[in-house]
Amino acid sequence: MSSFWDDSDSDSSSGDDGPTLRQRRDKWRRLADNIRAEADPWQSGCGVPVGPRMRKKRAQEVAGTRDKRFSHDFSLRDERARRFDHAKSPWWGLIRHPDVYDETSAAGRRFRRKFRMPKVGVDALVLEASKQPKWRDKPPGPGHGRGPARAPLLLKVLAALSYLGKGCDMVDLEDLAHISVSTLQVFIPAFLKWLAHDEFAKHVHLPHGDALDKAMAVYARLGAPGACASADGVHVPWNNCHATQNHLFKGKEGHPTIAWNVSVLHSREVVHVARWMGGAQNDKTMAQHDEFFAQLRAGTFHPEKTYTLYERDGTQTVHKGLYAIVDNGYHHWMCLIPPFKGMCPDDETSLWSKRLESIRKDAECTFGTIKRRFRILRIPSELSKPQGIDNIFRACCVLHNILLRHDGLNTLGTSARHWHPQGGEALDRRRQLDAVRIHRDRSTVRAPQGAPPQRDPGFNARREALIAHYNYARSKGEVGWVKCAAECRVMDNSDGEEEFARPEDGDAHEELDTDDDDV
Repeated sequence: MSSFWDDSDSDSSSGDDGPTLRQRRDKWRRLADNIRAEADPWQSGCGVPVGPRMRKKRAQEVAGTRDKRFSHDFSLRDERARRFDHAKSPWWGLIRHPDVYDETSAAGRRFRRKFRMPKVGVDALVLEASKQPKWRDKPPGPGHGRGPARAPLLLKVLAALSYLGKGCDMVDLEDLAHISVSTLQVFIPAFLKWLAHDEFAKHVHLPHGDALDKAMAVYARLGAPGACASADGVHVPWNNCHATQNHLFKGKEGHPTIAWNVSVLHSREVVHVARWMGGAQNDKTMAQHDEFFAQLRAGTFHPEKTYTLYERDGTQTVHKGLYAIVDNGYHHWMCLIPPFKGMCPDDETSLWSKRLESIRKDAECTFGTIKRRFRILRIPSELSKPQGIDNIFRACCVLHNILLRHDGLNTLGTSARHWHPQGGEALDRRRQLDAVRIHRDRSTVRAPQGAPPQRDPGFNARREALIAHYNYARSKGEVGWVKCAAECRVMDNSDGEEEFARPEDGDAHEELDTDDDDV
């Protein structure tokens, strides 16, 4: 029986070595040619093109087949018949209004209501984005500006802000910005990714230096010395989750969501956003993947910082180790201090627990402010990948911090005028509220708790020290509440700014519990 490799033109010098690599390649090439020759007649009869496979070419465009949007205004051969005239955008009238830079004018308020940012902030954002060569405005003409001009970068940025602020789809933005859907579908995701990656570290970062001292001073006057931030989880609905991943993204919300662990200051400034996780993950799991919590627990986040606590007899002790204020869904770590869950053993513990719950509401207020300001976070997302939703959320956090600093609200609580004064009626009302809350806690039947969370050895000692400090400082009138943001902003715009008064200065006051004040 002859072998498959037996051939008259074989150049093998020895029959024992077998065919060479060149012989095998030639044999397979001849075999493929024979198969192709036998298949050509059948392919031609079936209408299949004969010949080597080539790159698919776009069909040649026939004149008059393209949809000409403005053919009723221009001739068929005019280029303007199928291109948008950006000067006819309804936004241009507001952009060129002489009072648009005045935020107290009707035009300035209307501009911020439409795009969620003042004109000054939009100009700064456009200036930063124009440093990217792919987004820079390009004029028409030969040379570098060969071909038609690009859509104005200002209009594209406004379209992206309207997409975040109002949740508009690309078709509606096309009518408003007079920019094609295809252009917006490319620019808006790229712009949000640029905000979430390149600009994120410039505007969302942990406090250091003087900023950290001011944040700790605000928390100390609130009754929580040593606190540097408040943290909680936030969820954004995802409507396009694949059915095979529902168990990873469908949690307590009842529908697929994407969650982040976010740390904020009492002024509602976002200082850290952990990596995104599926909505089915609880707070304990997200805490174990939070880089900021890892630094706090390891003691590497400003280990030199100290704070003073009162003992029950009034003596002061110096402590080390910063912590964040959280709810009861987190681990009982020394770097995470939650209020008590269920019935408190005594009135002092109940007062401290209620106070900490009220302080921790700054995280909830921040999430509410961001979601009310950017409607895209309340609409179930139709994006196919979680990375796109992560870019949207981080971009919203960047814009939120920019607006906070522009309005001067990032310094909330750093002035003595930002705090409510202590009066007779206010103090009596506060004591009545405290008595009602303590009675309500004792009369409420609590559900049995689940498995105990992970607990650090020194957790109970730190919490008991904070309880003792708060009750002694409260008896001396050294704890208070910050006024609402609108009232602080009016006072800051007036003349004669006062410096921040620390608790040891003796002029700190206490006021009514206003947990629901929002920025």
